[in-house]
Amino acid sequence: MNHTEVVWRELLAQEESLGRRRYANLASVAAELGLPVSTVHRALQRPMAIGAVTRRPGGGFSLVDPLRLLLLWAGHRDTAGDLALRRDIGAPATEVERQLPEGFLLSGFGAVVARRGGNRVSDYDRVVCYGDPADLPDAWPVAEGGDSTVLEVHTPDPWLGRYGPVVPLCQAFVDLFNTPGWPAARFTESLIGELTRAA
Repeated sequence: MNHTEVVWRELLAQEESLGRRRYANLASVAAELGLPVSTVHRALQRPMAIGAVTRRPGGGFSLVDPLRLLLLWAGHRDTAGDLALRRDIGAPATEVERQLPEGFLLSGFGAVVARRGGNRVSDYDRVVCYGDPADLPDAWPVAEGGDSTVLEVHTPDPWLGRYGPVVPLCQAFVDLFNTPGWPAARFTESLIGELTRAA
């Protein structure tokens, strides 16, 4: 994931967890992420052009339309670019999620279920996570009928771990937006209102 997306995720994750939408200056975001101010400035150009972010007097800025930023990121994201492994596993998705080694960060369906404390949307047969495929257990069988799960392991960016063992809902939304099939569509629909509530 590139630095522009890292900045977009940070703004959405801050709004998601803390309700934070106002920033005194670009330098505060840059310092938080350890990125140059020029990188943050470039990352905000497109969100400002579409009205997702606006300038504030004195050099600050505000996230005024999280939905626009979320959809901008979702349309921009190329999950194939950091896909490290895709494997069919002969086990239900919930079992695959339980067997992920420590250090793997759950995204997609499992992240939504974990963050909400349960699944109120639909069944799913795909596990999306971030980690090193070399650390996966060898014991999982290859799918041969019955319950089958597609495991997708993506390479994490250096900042992803700051949000805990489960990615923020905004990242889960973006990953699901880029996942084919009706379960992903149902999950993304269920997240829209939650991620774009009024200030």
